[in-house]
Amino acid sequence: MAETPAPTTAQIVDTFMQRTALGLVLIASKFVLTATSHFLPAASEDMVDITAVLLSIAAVFVILPSFSRYVAARQKDKSCFANVESYLAEMFKEAGMRAFSATFVLLIGLQIFTDLAEPGLPIVFYLDLIVAVMTGSAAVSYFLLVQDDEEEEDLPEDEAP
Repeated sequence: MAETPAPTTAQIVDTFMQRTALGLVLIASKFVLTATSHFLPAASEDMVDITAVLLSIAAVFVILPSFSRYVAARQKDKSCFANVESYLAEMFKEAGMRAFSATFVLLIGLQIFTDLAEPGLPIVFYLDLIVAVMTGSAAVSYFLLVQDDEEEEDLPEDEAP
């Protein structure tokens, strides 16, 4: 029986990035849920709280295994992680920039909206909404950037852009 080769530094980083993006989806879902809970009846408050906690726990379980492998590998050989050439890590950075842009646009929109909106919405609603957009747009941007690249790889060489 052949042994499985140890993952490369780039593979460890890529797995960590993919898991982190999936965790961001779970965290964004949690904040969307808590933001929308302000419009739900008070009777559903306990269910929203339990679901929010479960989403947070799920995010930890999704990210923690790859995070621990990343930290262990980095402690073992710090020089390998100094200049990791990982395409997915670059896509994650690009997604972060896009998330910042989306959040900035949201903040401008909220400034206009709050002048026109019902004053009864608590500040927590707006904070939950901002965090949901920030984390959700980072995750969605990451998956779209990675998907675009995978579609280009599927094209024959003479059809590639």
